[in-house]
Amino acid sequence: MDEKEFDYGHLKDTIAQIPEQRIKYDADPDTNTPAKVLSMQDVVDMSYDATLQNIIFEIPCSVYEKAYEQYVDRNIIMDFLHKTTDTDKLQERNVLLTSSFWKDIVLEPKRNITSGYRQRNVDTTNKRINYSELSACVTSNSSVITPVLTTIQFDFEDSVDKTISGIKITQDEKNLWDNLFSKCAKATDVCAITETAKNTIDFSIHKYYLPDTIENTDEATLLVRFDHCSLKHKNGTMPKLYRHVYPQSVSEPHFHFNSGFGGLYKLNSDAETYNYGVGYAIGVTGLKDYLEKLISGDFKDKAEERLYTENDFGMPFLHLLNAGGAEKIGDMIDKLTALQLANEVGAQAAELEIAMDLINDFTNTEEISLEYKGVNQSTNESDEMGGR
Repeated sequence: MDEKEFDYGHLKDTIAQIPEQRIKYDADPDTNTPAKVLSMQDVVDMSYDATLQNIIFEIPCSVYEKAYEQYVDRNIIMDFLHKTTDTDKLQERNVLLTSSFWKDIVLEPKRNITSGYRQRNVDTTNKRINYSELSACVTSNSSVITPVLTTIQFDFEDSVDKTISGIKITQDEKNLWDNLFSKCAKATDVCAITETAKNTIDFSIHKYYLPDTIENTDEATLLVRFDHCSLKHKNGTMPKLYRHVYPQSVSEPHFHFNSGFGGLYKLNSDAETYNYGVGYAIGVTGLKDYLEKLISGDFKDKAEERLYTENDFGMPFLHLLNAGGAEKIGDMIDKLTALQLANEVGAQAAELEIAMDLINDFTNTEEISLEYKGVNQSTNESDEMGGR
């Protein structure tokens, strides 16, 4: 079936009607099955995984439920650094992960495999600069599991998908702004990324999983994303359970968690391609409030305690807490406070650095300096990798 013919309206109705309730199963001595209780999150996850089993035969898509080892050597990394990641968002089709696989990927420890060197692309048509780097869980024999691609995107004009708005200015001011873009695009010093952040209109950070090979970004699927943008983001159709945490819309800088139903296409009214993997968005303030409640245990009653301690809302933090990560979550709360302050005072370079640290924290990825080491890209710069 062509994707345009698929009844996404029916799918949205199904998602919105997922019951917000626990399900109890009695023990069955005939099958030796013990009694169990499914949380509301279990019900959501099971509904999503069942949906995957249905739509895989009805729309063009890829579905992944486990990672495959990939052998990566220096040449593959060099090839990546010399490529061009020339797009507003890599995911342009339904590349879907099972609910448990998304959690496994996000929580698995990962280290940077490009040694801090970043691929860079300058899009002069859309006034965009894009930096990309690779991280992964690496085995002792250099096989790579769960390769993760991170892109830092700066926009100086309205984005193609209209999710980011440029500044409305006079022609003289626009000429000055174009000159500013040219300077940022040509910058090769180690502070190029943070200096660009100081002068850009908007920026975003995308964290993708590459399930096929590092060379094949056509299979890229978003895990999480950060947006510092001018426009309000509206969340699409979501399970009732998620409305306890995710707002209907977000106006401040925000994070997207692209798990479960959040990874599906066309769950809001806009049919543009950026809808693939758009995820559910939560503002910096909302996420901070959620994490504070999660680790403080300050619940108003037993029902609220059960709500927060049994359900992860498609985010990794409950699992991190249950694994003894209260201190890490406390550090995240401190960073979110700093991120709020940086946004309020307009310190965009600091905001970018803190947001990058948080995205890496959320995905258990090694933190690395934002200094730009420079590789040969569309701007024909010198390749510093050659001197390694």
